[in-house]
Amino acid sequence: MIDTARLEAALIAVARRYAAHLVPHQWARAGDYSAPLTELARELAEHGILVLVGHSDSAEGLRAWVEAYLALYGRLTGRLFPSFTGVNAFYIDQTPPVLVGLQGAALPVIMTLGGFAAPFAAQVRAQPSEMELRGLLDLMLDELEAGDLPREAFRQL
Repeated sequence: MIDTARLEAALIAVARRYAAHLVPHQWARAGDYSAPLTELARELAEHGILVLVGHSDSAEGLRAWVEAYLALYGRLTGRLFPSFTGVNAFYIDQTPPVLVGLQGAALPVIMTLGGFAAPFAAQVRAQPSEMELRGLLDLMLDELEAGDLPREAFRQL
């Protein structure tokens, strides 16, 4: 679990850098943000920044976790938004649990990762079944309006 004050400060720092208009003028320190932090995280996603909280005991585990998000972003954008494949990962805070930001050019993909993949990953404690993963991906592809893809391309995604 992450400390709310730490998360608020991190989200505000990211907002200051990438979407300064999201930072309330009266914000001076953690506790000053009056809206739910989930709202600020959603607004950041709408500006192409996905903030993720990572729990791992090893640097390799964290690296694999970030690379999995980058790979999923790349796969979705490669097929659905080939002009918007640019993505960058960066550490926001390296103190465990680590806070990582993904900055992506395809806003719908960043928002879908934040709205579906990240919450699913946060709730799963064991290896999800293939049916659960297919259901998640179907929801994500539906959100991304990928239904017009040829059946085989949709299945491969």
